[in-house]
Amino acid sequence: MAEPRIFTSPDGLKAAVGEKFGPGDWLPVDQDEVQLTQVVTVEREGGDKPVCVAESLSRYLW
Repeated sequence: MAEPRIFTSPDGLKAAVGEKFGPGDWLPVDQDEVQLTQVVTVEREGGDKPVCVAESLSRYLW
């Protein structure tokens, strides 16, 4: 089960934000399916802490 999102700092109304995607972990789910887990960090320009840290889950089928 995924961890909850963590909002560490408020975001200003006119602040520029950007995100970073951390390295992902691949988990085989089935013969033709894998799950990718990545940590996403959203940062505010000029902020000393991230605005949000979240875990992103994606499933790839073929």
